[in-house]
Amino acid sequence: MAKENQSIKMWKRGFFTGIIAGEGSFSIKISKQKSSKLGIRITPVFSITMSQDNIQMIQNLKESIGHGGLYEYRKSKEGHSRMLKFSIESIEGCKDIISFIEQHSDTELFRGTERFESYIVWKECVNMIDNKEHITKEGAKKIAELRRDINSSQRSRDAEEVKNIIDGATETPDSGLDSFETS
Repeated sequence: MAKENQSIKMWKRGFFTGIIAGEGSFSIKISKQKSSKLGIRITPVFSITMSQDNIQMIQNLKESIGHGGLYEYRKSKEGHSRMLKFSIESIEGCKDIISFIEQHSDTELFRGTERFESYIVWKECVNMIDNKEHITKEGAKKIAELRRDINSSQRSRDAEEVKNIIDGATETPDSGLDSFETS
């Protein structure tokens, strides 16, 4: 019986790793924050967006990780189910995601994928934030540069805008830094 329970436990871990590999989004949110020393706030974000039909699966993942929240992501179009977003925006929660992935990435479900490459860069940023490097000019600028490598849809001028804010330069026109998030 103990072997069967261990087998089921390993299957669940592999299943959750597959969900993370297939649906997970790793991002670094950078927003203006006048009260901070550098004028910005840097937050690691992990999220998964799925149909509300998969709510039990998302709740199981949330319980397994022990962090995060569930949010209705968008209204459905006629005939389509609503979407849910499971999101973690805390350093401790993101460190636990890293631990979970590191423990179970030997399943080969995740390694070698484009998402895994984004994860590696995201993990470096999370470690920098955990080590408080993001509160220095050099660390914040490095994170702003690295986040462009997290996924290909990242706007290229974001890193320059962050540098300008950190260095005290005037904001560039049409800045997206008020509330942008990348995934």
